[in-house]
Amino acid sequence: LLDNMSVKTSWALVLASFTGLLLLVGAIGGYTIWYSQGALAKVRDVQVEQKSQLNRANSALLNLRLHVQDNYQALGTAATTRTTADALSQEAESVDALFQAFFATDFTPRYQAQVAQVEQAYRALFDTAVVPRIRALAAGDRDTYLALDDEAERLTQQFTTQAVGYFELVEEQGSALYDTFQRTAIGLEIAMGIAFLATVLLIVVVVWGITVNVTRPMGRLVDHVERIAGGNLHGRIESRGNNEIGRLFAGRYQRAKGGARCGVLDNSAAGSGRQEALR
Repeated sequence: LLDNMSVKTSWALVLASFTGLLLLVGAIGGYTIWYSQGALAKVRDVQVEQKSQLNRANSALLNLRLHVQDNYQALGTAATTRTTADALSQEAESVDALFQAFFATDFTPRYQAQVAQVEQAYRALFDTAVVPRIRALAAGDRDTYLALDDEAERLTQQFTTQAVGYFELVEEQGSALYDTFQRTAIGLEIAMGIAFLATVLLIVVVVWGITVNVTRPMGRLVDHVERIAGGNLHGRIESRGNNEIGRLFAGRYQRAKGGARCGVLDNSAAGSGRQEALR
């Protein structure tokens, strides 16, 4: 098949192959960049944005509980005013709004169960311990406030456990995404290496094809023409293949050889005739 392939077809194949490889390498590089950006964006969204929302809400909840505790200690010196109770209620509403914004986030299915547990623990803590304590302060009811201590501690521990579980799950998911990205990156590196080796192999095949079909035959043709010019009409040249070089061997230069032989014979006959006339 290679022997009969024309030079034009050979070079067209070379150009098409190199163009295809170039497009393939470019596509691999583009996909690598796209996948990297997507993976890093997911890690950022999961590990930074959602965790930051919960951290902000939890910090606001801790501040609210500290303010409630400060107002409880103030009960020993002065009655808690209605204005202070209203301020605590407004702060509690702000805290609840932060948590509701976090729970309204569009979580992936892997997170939804854990987020539901965090929400359940938060609602129990907020509705059963935080809000009733604010009402007890507003009423100046120290006994009711103290009666909620044990329940508040238990619910706080429950909420903390669920929140930490969510953070651990996010870290696990982030690590999984990073590992997936690493495996994909390695796979892409291998693919690019294979493409490079394929390019090298194609170069070797093209060089070999040009050598076999063009360079060597042309060298043999030049040697044959030089032998004819030197008067050696008995040499035989190999005609290989049916491409341009093969037809060149089989046709024109074989005829040129025949013409040269006829010319030599004619000259020889003319010389013999002149010698005969001189006798």
